[in-house]
Amino acid sequence: MRPIFAIVYQSGYPTEAFREFSDALRRENLTIHLEERQPLGPMAGVMWMMITGAFVYIGKSYFDGFLKEIGKEHYQLLKARLAELTTKTMDIPRIEPVLVGTAGKVEEDDPYTMAFSIYVEMRDGSQIKLLLPKNDGSIDYSQRTGVFLDFVKRCYEDGDAVLNEAGIQPSKRPGINPITVAFNSKSGKIEFQDPRPKHLRDK
Repeated sequence: MRPIFAIVYQSGYPTEAFREFSDALRRENLTIHLEERQPLGPMAGVMWMMITGAFVYIGKSYFDGFLKEIGKEHYQLLKARLAELTTKTMDIPRIEPVLVGTAGKVEEDDPYTMAFSIYVEMRDGSQIKLLLPKNDGSIDYSQRTGVFLDFVKRCYEDGDAVLNEAGIQPSKRPGINPITVAFNSKSGKIEFQDPRPKHLRDK
């Protein structure tokens, strides 16, 4: 049976926050997979779609069944625990990976971290990935994770209309998995982020 939640992190990350998150959800009788892995080494691909150093994965059975059974109290617990985990992880000094690549392949001014991200599985099996900004000391990660979870919850309740509002049109979905999104601090909403390299996004 696939776990409802998974936390995967590279060796070298402090484990305390991951274990606290895992233990809190297990106390609520949730199935959770906690895995430490060796660094993957050099990878090739579209940067925003690549696996980050650590990530949380939420399976579709949480929003598509389990949440209806346990109600809002657990959902608020999840929001609080995920916000805490994200903040603690992003506050770790020197956690940002060093990226090496050929000219034009690695964006030196990329605002999003490769250290941590959150994935949610949708009903059709696709995934939505929350891109998180690098820590400059001013980022409210709690707000971002909370708005993201509310966005996903609305997707399950109201369907494609919510995706469309975020700029995720059907024509943009084929071949994009995970679908990359981020929190827009000006609008206060989750919005689609085109994962293509900057020189292609700007065209």
